[in-house]
Amino acid sequence: MFSDEDLDLERLRATLMQETQMKEMVEESCNELAVTVAELEKRYEGIEDESNEWKTRFEIQQEINEQLRKQIVILQEKVMQASKTTKDIQRIVKSNTITTEFGSATPNMIKLLQKEKTGLINQRKDIDWRVDQEAKAYHKANEERKNIQEEINQINANLGDIRKSNALTTGGEGGAGGRPKSPRGSPKRSIGQRNIPPDQRVIDPRKGPIKKTAAVKQLPSL
Repeated sequence: MFSDEDLDLERLRATLMQETQMKEMVEESCNELAVTVAELEKRYEGIEDESNEWKTRFEIQQEINEQLRKQIVILQEKVMQASKTTKDIQRIVKSNTITTEFGSATPNMIKLLQKEKTGLINQRKDIDWRVDQEAKAYHKANEERKNIQEEINQINANLGDIRKSNALTTGGEGGAGGRPKSPRGSPKRSIGQRNIPPDQRVIDPRKGPIKKTAAVKQLPSL
């Protein structure tokens, strides 16, 4: 049978082992956090260097998008004009009034008009496709910019928290290990006056030391 002392000793050993394991885990977590902080700081420095590049690319993309918007308006006007011309040609062909509308219309002219119609239709399809692709590219670039901006903001927030934590840790260590300061307003005596009695301190060397009755000029009358 184990005595109470043996049981207490076993408990203490188990507690000590648990505390040792917890200490090792905490130290490992601290090391991992230090590595993470270092990586975040390096990444933050890299992002600061790349921010100007992203800003330039964004401005260039904005200019390109503005030019594309203008081109879209022009191409839409051309498409509308081509559609109108196509409808006029179809109406003329169906009504068999080519000679009256164009005077001396010939089969070659009709073929040329039909060829122009086909070209305009193909051009409109190509323009529609280009507009769609440019719109997708614009939205994709805008989403990438938003994601990068959110990542930069998150990194800045993390670095701010880390710096605050470091500042608090540094301040705590300075307050615990620092030398206690003397209270403000406490009278300071020079080295030469520390061992002189209060009634023998000299204010004016020509008049000599202050006596205890120096401040009493005349006693009150009884």
